[in-house]
Amino acid sequence: MNNNTVALADTDYQRNNMQTQSDLDMTSAKRPSANKKLSDSKLRIAAIQALPTGVETTVTLKEAIRGTVRSFRVNDRTPCNTCTGLKPGNRLHCSECKGLGYKQIERTVEVQLPGSLLTGQEIRLDSLGGLDFRSGKNGDLIVRITISDHPYLKVDGKNICCILPVSLYEAVLGAEIEVPTATGKVVMKLQPLTQSGRIYRLKGLGLSGGDQLVTIEIIMPQMLTKEQVALFQKIKEKAGDSNPRGDLIFSH
Repeated sequence: MNNNTVALADTDYQRNNMQTQSDLDMTSAKRPSANKKLSDSKLRIAAIQALPTGVETTVTLKEAIRGTVRSFRVNDRTPCNTCTGLKPGNRLHCSECKGLGYKQIERTVEVQLPGSLLTGQEIRLDSLGGLDFRSGKNGDLIVRITISDHPYLKVDGKNICCILPVSLYEAVLGAEIEVPTATGKVVMKLQPLTQSGRIYRLKGLGLSGGDQLVTIEIIMPQMLTKEQVALFQKIKEKAGDSNPRGDLIFSH
């Protein structure tokens, strides 16, 4: 064998060897590593979102305005230690979890509800719900609000309404009178000659920035003395008021 033949043989060997190495590199690139599989598994677990826990509570008007504290029961889902690792079919007879693969453990959570609440409003509290064993995270706690009825205060959207009885003398002469609100009593100035049905607005005493609307209801005296009747008669004679029904059209 001459020198040219040896050189050609070496060149063929190098070419074949390079092709084989290239093929090995491509095969290695296609085959996922164990670390990548583990990383993908962690990503899938991280993508699992814990389910929220929904609860309901009823608050008073005062609590709706100022806020309050409530306690709720939530369920944590933890893996069943008895049948963990078994196939689903083999879990059916598990006495601990009844085939679910997890157990529910009840606990109590205390939360601070903010003020300015409205009926139907939902307050979402991050990570205060039940524990989800799949993600290892606590879900959110969603609290749905209902405002209880009040004996004499009524809710109309963000406003609080009430009917306030006043005497005939207070309506005619004017007075400073106490008005019940959701958080206590306030004093309101009743203007002289206030008509029945007039609405006074108390700014900021409603819900979530609303007002309290006070409708005046004049209560007539149940009986009058002779002196009072005579006094009203004199007032009538001196007033000279026109007929308040003069603008009405009567059809026959």
